Amino acid sequence: MFNRITYFGAPKEQPMRFTTPLILLGSMTSTFAQVTFNQAQLTPTMGAQPTMYMVDHVEPGPATNGFVFNVGPITLGAATTPQYMLPSATPYASSFPQATHASTGLVDPTNYSFMRVDATGLYMLGMASPEISMAYSNTEKIFSIPLGLNTTWSDTWAVTSEASGVEVVRTGTTTGAYNGHGTLVLPWGSYPVARVQLDQTYGDNMMGIDMVSYQSHVTSYVALVDGSALTLFSSTEFIITYTGGEPITTYSSMVTDPAASGVDEADLGTDATFFPNPATDEATVRLGASHQGLMHWSVLDMTGRVLRTETLVANGLSTDVLLQLQDLAAGRYMLRLTNAEGTVRSLPFNVQ
Repeated sequence: MFNRITYFGAPKEQPMRFTTPLILLGSMTSTFAQVTFNQAQLTPTMGAQPTMYMVDHVEPGPATNGFVFNVGPITLGAATTPQYMLPSATPYASSFPQATHASTGLVDPTNYSFMRVDATGLYMLGMASPEISMAYSNTEKIFSIPLGLNTTWSDTWAVTSEASGVEVVRTGTTTGAYNGHGTLVLPWGSYPVARVQLDQTYGDNMMGIDMVSYQSHVTSYVALVDGSALTLFSSTEFIITYTGGEPITTYSSMVTDPAASGVDEADLGTDATFFPNPATDEATVRLGASHQGLMHWSVLDMTGRVLRTETLVANGLSTDVLLQLQDLAAGRYMLRLTNAEGTVRSLPFNVQ
């Protein structure tokens, strides 16, 4: 899911912006060239808790078709875990009657963001918490629906926030474009994705005085997983300028935890399973009848580091491979299977 959560505090504070993806279990679509995202694909699953990590900043790749964008080696940093829910599950549902869903962060579950998705787009409606309240007088279109290759949109918006009795009026313009498709290469494998760019310019006014202006440029690489959108990687440039001061630019990148998201590379076949999951000392990989001949398997940690590699021969019947896991610390891992033709599938698993 692409929508971002913005915190509206006092003008001196920099808003927090991060990508919050939809997360579903399943196999990724292998043919991606002309995927068009619809309303259902941009509607989050209630209760979903995707895990994303800050990583060293990587500049986005070019806006072209057929690209191969390799982010290179990454080190997972701080994690963030939003959760999606129905507005009725929040204390502020009555203030946002048009909202179709809400989200909150597990780090601060009292801070809610409210959105609406319909046949025309995904809209930000506002935010509420015990410390602050804000509502858009002119809603912000985050994404246009249907969202197909070469779709562009532009939307002006306005929102008023209040904290500690101080009212801040924020006005801005959001423009976006689905401007490419290709392959995203992460340490865990390669994935077919769409390139979606979101650019925002806006400013805060308090008591008739322009206090601060902002620019936000976010490029997201979005996969289609079981018919739902999932941002696998994003690259952000954020510029803040206080009145009378020099611009301050910060850069950040985020990656979705593929082990927690059930993301597969396409397409080694669906009849490969890992059990039990989570595992303890050992686990079994069961290969179905579609697998035959020489195969390689590797265990990777969540930085993409290969911990173990072995070779096996699949007989075209059901093949069980016993994995010894005693030397693995508790945590998330990825099992990568590669057949003789070089086709890859990744199976996420946990060790407890």
